[in-house]
This record gives sequence, structure tokens and C-alpha cells, in this order.
Amino acid sequence: MSALMPLAVFDFDGTLCPGDSIVSFLSFCIQEKLAKPSQLLKAGKGFFLQKTGRITPSYAKALTLSFLADHSVAEIRPYAQRFVRDVLKPRIYPDAQKWLDKLHTEGYHIMVVSASTDIYMQFLPEILPVDTVLSTVYEIQEGHLYTGRVLSNCRDQEKAVRIQAWYANHPQFAWPPALACGDSYHDIDMLHLSPHPVLVHPDAALQDAFPGAECLNWKRKASPSFLHMFR
Repeated sequence: MSALMPLAVFDFDGTLCPGDSIVSFLSFCIQEKLAKPSQLLKAGKGFFLQKTGRITPSYAKALTLSFLADHSVAEIRPYAQRFVRDVLKPRIYPDAQKWLDKLHTEGYHIMVVSASTDIYMQFLPEILPVDTVLSTVYEIQEGHLYTGRVLSNCRDQEKAVRIQAWYANHPQFAWPPALACGDSYHDIDMLHLSPHPVLVHPDAALQDAFPGAECLNWKRKASPSFLHMFR
């Protein structure tokens, strides 16, 4: 193994955890009375407008979590931590947890690169052996208030761009990533960075893009397709 530390890169939603965590976070915030039930209508509107090409995926995400506008980072932080601990942690695929634990023991630097929001994804290392998280960035104004807008949507090509930018500032890690793991076409650019792409529950199109790639089918089934709408 190289003297430089090896990196293992993972998508999150659908790869380590079934379903779409942004929709789950919205549901959690409605339950906690941070958001009104009508926010689900905004989320549905965002999904429809995105699918018909009338708005960007970034704006669809902004509509989904627009209730956060003018809430402070300090106010939302404990809710985000509890969401990760109480909602996401029980949903992690058991076999994925074992694999991450094994890679961590073997000395890999584990990175999660996700289109889900940094509002809660920043707390992923509290429940998994994850060293670095790159995720969709929500705008903060005056250093402490959420605006409800998306600054950087970490999906598709942006995933590869963010990984490469991170590498440029961390020369102690080996290039390219030793392995990259994802479950959808949104991960294709990221998967192409590694000589060892690993596909989780891949559809035919993803398998065709990476013929001969290792494929994994975790024991738990993914959530209904509605929960994948903002991926």
C-alpha cells in the first residue's frame, strides 16, 4: 500500500442508507413543528417543476427546505443532530456499516459525497466512521442565519469537481480514490474517478456504464420511489 493514505468515496442516499434523506428531514421537521405540513406541498411542487424542466434541481431543494429561511444555524443544529442520530442511524444498511468499519480499520480515509444537505450531513461522522463529508451547501447570511437558498448542489459532475478540489488541498492522500461507491446515474462522474467502481442496487443503465464493476445488493430494500424525487 502506498505511503499516501488511500481514500474510499461513497454516495449516501441509496448507497449507505435507503431512501431520500432530504424528504425524511422535511418530515422530521414537520413532526418537530419547525415546518408546517403545507411544506410538503412546496416539496411536491418543486419535484413537479424540476421533472418538467421548469426549475433546476437546486431550486427544487430550496423550495423543499424554504421553511429554514431566517432560522439560525444554532437553532437548527440540535434538530439536525437528532435527525441523524434518531432517523438516519437506524436506517443505515447493516452490511454497509460493516464495510465502512472494515475500511476504517484498514486505514482508509472515508469520504461521503452527497447531494443531501450539509445542514445535517455534517453530523454523519457522529454515527459512521466517516472522515470527510462533501454535500449540498445551503446559504448562510451574516454568518448565522439560513436564507433557504442553495449555494452548491453536490450532484452529478459537481461531485467529481468537489472531490478533485478537496484533493488539491490534501496532498497526503493517494490519487485516484482507491474505490468509489454509488447507486445511481447521479454518481457516474464520481465513479469514473476510481479504478474500482462499486455499484449498489444498480439499474441496467448504471451497470451498462460500468461493465464488469462490482455490484452489491444490501439486505434492506430501498424506500419507495417518492422518496428519491430530489436525488
